[in-house]
Amino acid sequence: MGVDMVELDLNITKDGVIIIMHDETIDRSTNGKDKPSDYTLAELKEFRLKNGLGRVSNNQIPTLKEVMLALKSRTVEVNLDKSFPYFREAYAILKETGTLDKALFKSDVPFDSLKQRYPELMNNIRYMAVVNLDLPGAKEIITDYLTYLKPYGHHLLVIT
Repeated sequence: MGVDMVELDLNITKDGVIIIMHDETIDRSTNGKDKPSDYTLAELKEFRLKNGLGRVSNNQIPTLKEVMLALKSRTVEVNLDKSFPYFREAYAILKETGTLDKALFKSDVPFDSLKQRYPELMNNIRYMAVVNLDLPGAKEIITDYLTYLKPYGHHLLVIT
């Protein structure tokens, strides 16, 4: 399609498989109900995705591994959205598939929170800090990231 980057929203199954799913439930986008974490991957694969008109298609919910393998030979990069709870799992998948260089991890947590939760990943991932400029301390958050991590970029939000 000629795009430089795609955004993938991550979620997790009952058996710990990282899948691509925007919503907290599968209700809107599939012919199933409830949270992905209520199902194993095998159970989720029984459901079908809905198309843009809300009609059930033949497509299944993809795993992060399946998508990364499909994108491996392409020049597109991947923005891992809603991924903070799953950084370790995503990192392992990206290493396994040889696609770590395609991925951009991101979150809206301050640097200290990132460092505390994922110290082993700090120097091994490309990271983008999401910062709401309307919140107190936004400048400090940016400064901390620039000082201690040298992020790939900043996603700056203004919600007024």
